[in-house]
Amino acid sequence: MPSKIPREKLLIVAVLVCLGALVGDQMLIEPLVGMWSKNGKRIAELTQNVKSGTQLLRSEDTLSTRWKAMIKDSQANDLSAVEYDVLNAVNNWASASRLTVTSLKPRWITEEENCKKLEIRVSSIGTMESISRFLYELEVDAQPFKVEDLELTSKDDKGTSLNCDVRLTRLVLEEGKR
Repeated sequence: MPSKIPREKLLIVAVLVCLGALVGDQMLIEPLVGMWSKNGKRIAELTQNVKSGTQLLRSEDTLSTRWKAMIKDSQANDLSAVEYDVLNAVNNWASASRLTVTSLKPRWITEEENCKKLEIRVSSIGTMESISRFLYELEVDAQPFKVEDLELTSKDDKGTSLNCDVRLTRLVLEEGKR
């Protein structure tokens, strides 16, 4: 004859099994799922880093050539030739963008013994389109320029004519001293 398990004992066993499942879920399953998710994100991040590194290795020759050209362009023995090139470039940008230059003020700044900057303040008048084109021409120029300050002010109530004051610098390294 089969033995009957009292109902109380059956409920106690069911409660202990549920309690064991809850503790197992809290102490084992949730931490493992969290760790799995965290490791998945880390693997995706590392995979992206590997892809990025591979792309850099593929473009190493191009970047190296460009870097050497930038260093060569920033070197000069004749500072007056650099100043001439920069002022000529500013005039070319202004004519390409139909911007009227009202003032050009170059100034040399020595930061270190082997590094100088040519600072140029350009004051001009034009439309938003011509100023945008001027800044685009400055940005795509091969010479190492940096826009330090830019100020736009309106000359009329409608804002169709603008004054543009730009302070830009060009880095100049003495040859052989990098």
